[in-house]
Amino acid sequence: MEVSAYIYNRYDGEDVRVLGHKLILPSSHVRSPRFMTQLFQDTMTICRHFHKLDLFLTMTANPKWPEILHSLFSGQTATDCPDIVSWVFEQKKKKALLKLIDNGFFGTTIAHIHTIEFQKRSLPYIHLLIFLHSQDHIQDPHYINSIILAQLPDPQLQPLLYAKVTKYMLHGPCGADNPQAKCMVNGKYSKHFPKEYRERTDWAGNSYPLYARPDNGLVFECNGARFTNQYVVPHCSQLLLLFDCHINVEISTGLGTVKYLSKYIYKGPDRATMEISGGMQDEIKTYLDSHFIGPTEACWKIFEYA
Repeated sequence: MEVSAYIYNRYDGEDVRVLGHKLILPSSHVRSPRFMTQLFQDTMTICRHFHKLDLFLTMTANPKWPEILHSLFSGQTATDCPDIVSWVFEQKKKKALLKLIDNGFFGTTIAHIHTIEFQKRSLPYIHLLIFLHSQDHIQDPHYINSIILAQLPDPQLQPLLYAKVTKYMLHGPCGADNPQAKCMVNGKYSKHFPKEYRERTDWAGNSYPLYARPDNGLVFECNGARFTNQYVVPHCSQLLLLFDCHINVEISTGLGTVKYLSKYIYKGPDRATMEISGGMQDEIKTYLDSHFIGPTEACWKIFEYA
C-alpha cells in the first residue's frame, strides 16, 4: 500500500493535500504581523546604513489640548470625539513635531523612523527614532544636560515648567506606595524606578547615559505619594512646554539599544488564543480574533493616517 493512500484512509476520506494548507495575511495589510516584521527589517536596514541612532522620543496625545477642547460641544469630552483626537494628534505630529526635528531642533537630522500606537484608553502616541549627522552626534555630558533633564525644576524660578513636569513626567507611584502598579513585577521595579541620586550626568555601558538627579531636597507630593528627582522621566524642557503633554526624550547610542527599541516599536498586540482547526492555518482569522481596535485607532485608519 502506498503511503499516500494509507494517510488518505486514516483521515476518513480527507485529501491529505488539504491538511496543513496555510492562508496568509500579507504585509500589505497595515499592522498585521507580516507588516510589523517587514517594518522591523526595514528599520534594521536603515540602522545599518546610518550606523548610529542618537535619540528616542515618545509623545502621547493630551485629551485636554486646546485644539481638542475648542472643537467639542458643551458636555462632551475627548472620548466622545475620537475623530477630533486623531486629527489633532496627526497635525501635532506632522506639522509640529516632525517639522521641528527636520528643521534642526536637535541638530542636522539625516533620518527618522516613527510608528503610532494606541493606549487602552484609545489615546495615540508616537515612538520616534532620530538619526543625526555625524557632526551633531551627542557625546558630551554637558550638552546632554542642555537638552535633556531628569529632575524637578525649581518651582520658584520655573513655575510653568515645574507644573508640566509634575503633571506629565513623573513615574509612579509604585513600590510600597502602590504595590499593584503595572511596573511592579514579582514585587520588583521593572522600570528601574526609583533611580539613584546622581550629581552629574555620566555615560553608562548600556547605551543610556546616567542623567543627573541631584539630592537637592525638591519634593512633589500628590495623593499621599512623595516624588523626588528619582522619579522624574527624562524629558526636553522646550518640547514639554511647547507640546503640553507627556513627551519622553532619551539619548541612545548602542546597536543593542537600536535592536531593542525596534523590536519594542513593532511588537504587535498581546494575545492568548488556542483552537483546534484541523490543520488549517488562517492568519487572517487569527489576526481578527486577537486584535482590538479602539475608536481613535479606527478613525486613524479611516482618515488613512496609518
